[in-house]
Amino acid sequence: MKIKVCIPHYFSHQKEENHFDLPGGWIPGSARGTPEKREQSFSKCLLSLINLAKHNNYAVLDIRTNTFNRLENIRKKYDISITAITDGENICREVLDQYKNFIEIKSLDLDDSKNLIFEAREYLLSQENYDLYLYCEDDIGFVTKNYFDRVDWFAKQTNHQGVLMPHRFENPHSPEIEKLYIDGPIDQNLLQKFMVPQINALSLDYKGQSITFNKPMNPHSATFCLTKNQRDHIIKKGIKRRGDFVSSFESVCTLTPMEFFDIYKTDWKFRTFLEVEQHYTNYC
Repeated sequence: MKIKVCIPHYFSHQKEENHFDLPGGWIPGSARGTPEKREQSFSKCLLSLINLAKHNNYAVLDIRTNTFNRLENIRKKYDISITAITDGENICREVLDQYKNFIEIKSLDLDDSKNLIFEAREYLLSQENYDLYLYCEDDIGFVTKNYFDRVDWFAKQTNHQGVLMPHRFENPHSPEIEKLYIDGPIDQNLLQKFMVPQINALSLDYKGQSITFNKPMNPHSATFCLTKNQRDHIIKKGIKRRGDFVSSFESVCTLTPMEFFDIYKTDWKFRTFLEVEQHYTNYC
């Protein structure tokens, strides 16, 4: 399976958080908090995607010889092409240098950095001959090992009319809460301008397990993934630079698919079916 990934990346080197609020409301993970924490979050995002592309990334230590032996592969390999879209100046150079052999770095000459997110989306949709198209914020970690298989499976089950969004969580590093899911219900008056939420909207059988999917009370996940059919449909219909769903950032991540397709998330009791981790913690 060939997958195109596009990540808008903006890294301010100033330390005051209020310096990073870009026009249009976009505050990416790499533009908040301490530089060290932002670097780590961006690095974890890239590493999680690169690991999904590895054919086998597990090994066992042979203590007798002090060598590593690869374990037998137990999952499919994804053919993932990753592009980080930057303005060429506000970047985390150390992380980009670290991963330069694994990703493409595309620098754009922009009058306004708020347009970086739109440029990243449009670059993603301009690419051809991929099976899936993923857009994500630059601090999102992909923790579901067969993430792309499940997104592709769901789209085919809905005849490419539905887009499955993951549940996004932060790790509080607390003995009381293991995961904090941060995309809880939003203002329903706002949401219903774009979609009508529905509990138990769909039930599908996945490898012998019946899984319930909702039209969620919050469709945002800081990422989206489209099939080729869905990408082609958007290209045919045309897409505008809209920022009227919460802010420009949420609009690019969420309104892009929501404008054309039904949005689903698994019911909470099946939340681990498709998850992503927000490495830059905002709420913990």
